[in-house]
Amino acid sequence: MGQVRDQAIEFLNLVNKLRFKGHKMNEISAILQLHSPVLSSMYKTVFPAIINPKSGLDTEVGVVEAAFDLVNNLSKDKTIRKLPIYINVLKSIPEDRGTIESSKDHFSPYKNAMATSYESMSKSFTGLFECYTHSAYAPEIKKEPFLIRNNSYRKTIEVRKGNQLTEHSFEGFMFLGGSHLMSIHLIDSKENIQETGLIHLTMPFTRSFTILQGIYLNLSVAKMPVARRIVLRKVGSECSIDEFNEIPTCYYETGIESSEMSQEIMNYLSNANDIVQCMQLPYPTFEEKDLSSEKAFIEQMQVAL
Repeated sequence: MGQVRDQAIEFLNLVNKLRFKGHKMNEISAILQLHSPVLSSMYKTVFPAIINPKSGLDTEVGVVEAAFDLVNNLSKDKTIRKLPIYINVLKSIPEDRGTIESSKDHFSPYKNAMATSYESMSKSFTGLFECYTHSAYAPEIKKEPFLIRNNSYRKTIEVRKGNQLTEHSFEGFMFLGGSHLMSIHLIDSKENIQETGLIHLTMPFTRSFTILQGIYLNLSVAKMPVARRIVLRKVGSECSIDEFNEIPTCYYETGIESSEMSQEIMNYLSNANDIVQCMQLPYPTFEEKDLSSEKAFIEQMQVAL
């Protein structure tokens, strides 16, 4: 019959072989980047009609036209043009289905969360904030600029914590982590992936909010995990990066009133016991007794703070 018929035979043989090895049609369609009904039309209707045409159709063009006329969800020209690509993709699929499971995109949940969160978050949570956290190694509270921006081109909510005036500045993205939670993933923009951060904020029940509060997970100066409270106080709408980079970072001694800082935020963050961190013992044995030593050391640090 010709080239299209040969390609249709090869396509069906490859799909049948994968199905025999345990692959499901929806998995194959996802790998081919096709909707399941589209693959089903190709597999069950169009290609079988090309391979075994009805009598009276004596030209390849007539056979192909008649086969595609049987369905209404396939473009003849696009399908024929991409058929060699589909065949090459099918050949590249490992026959062992377990290999496919282990090589799936583990980041797709993040992508889906960012896509589904974009519309609601872009209207409510973008703006310029003051970010307050308790220092992990000194009795003081740090205030630094924090920017939540709407990237309409990529349909994502971008975040910047700190700027060029700070020792560490972070960039990342924000998405809804659930019905009552917003999550922010951060990477140190100056050191690439040398230091990362994760922020979980409680979702406000109204758009007319002043602060957002939650838990901030990152690394201490000793590069050990630290969890502490964080407060974001909204001070304006989105600003340019140049304006953002000119905002200074300030430090306030805990428990000492300041006209530049809300007393409510000061009181909320001044409890050193809210800081939870792993301590790197000088000579760990990596046995259970290290847990007692670490706990005693943390208690001493908290008394000092």
